[in-house]
Amino acid sequence: MKETLSVPAETSRNREFQWAWIVLLVCFVDLFVNYSIRLGYGVILPEMIRDASGSYGGAFAINMLAAGVALLLFCAVGKEGELNKARR
Repeated sequence: MKETLSVPAETSRNREFQWAWIVLLVCFVDLFVNYSIRLGYGVILPEMIRDASGSYGGAFAINMLAAGVALLLFCAVGKEGELNKARR
C-alpha cells in the first residue's frame, strides 16, 4: 500500500524568503546608477567645459591622462602579483 503525502493549505502562504529577488533588485539598481552616470556625463561635460573655459581637447587630454595612470597602476599591481606568485 502506497502512502501519499498531502500538503496542508497553509504552507502555500508561509513561503520561504527568496534571495533571488534581492539579487534582482540589486542588479536593477546597479543598471540604473550606471546608465544614469553614463548618460549624465554627456549632459554635464559640455557645461563643465564652458564654465571652466576649457576645450574638448583639454578634457580629452585629462581623460587620457587618467586612463594612462590607471593602466600603469594596474600593470604595476599585476607585475607585483606575478613576482609574488599570487597565482599558484
